[in-house]
Amino acid sequence: MSDPALTIRAAVPHLRDPESYVRSVLENLFGWRNIGWEEVRLAVNGDAAAPHYNIEAVMDQETGEGTNFEAYSGKTHKPLSALQRSKVVWSTEATAHREVAELLGELRHYQPKAKPDANRT
Repeated sequence: MSDPALTIRAAVPHLRDPESYVRSVLENLFGWRNIGWEEVRLAVNGDAAAPHYNIEAVMDQETGEGTNFEAYSGKTHKPLSALQRSKVVWSTEATAHREVAELLGELRHYQPKAKPDANRT
C-alpha cells in the first residue's frame, strides 16, 4: 500500500481476514484505554494483507500533541522490535478507538437495537 493517508477502514478490502485483524487491533487498543485519545496508524509500507500498526494517544486536544505507545505486527499482533519499527513508514492519518470499534461492528453486521420512541405512550 502506498497511500500516505491510509486508514484502517481503507485497508479493509486488502486485509487477509478483516474481522480478525480489526478485532485484534481493537484488543490492543483496549490495553491503552483511558490514557488519552487513543488512535491507530497503519504502516504504508510492507504487507498490505496484514499491515503493522502503531497505537498512540493525543494527550492534549488543543495542540494535538501526543505520544506513541506501542507498534504491533499486523500478522501476530505482538509488539515490534526497535529494528522493525525503524523500517516502518506510518500513515499520516489515524483512526480513533471508537471508529475501530464501529468498523468491527460493521464487519460483523451488527445492527444496534432501536431506541424506544420517547414520544410513544
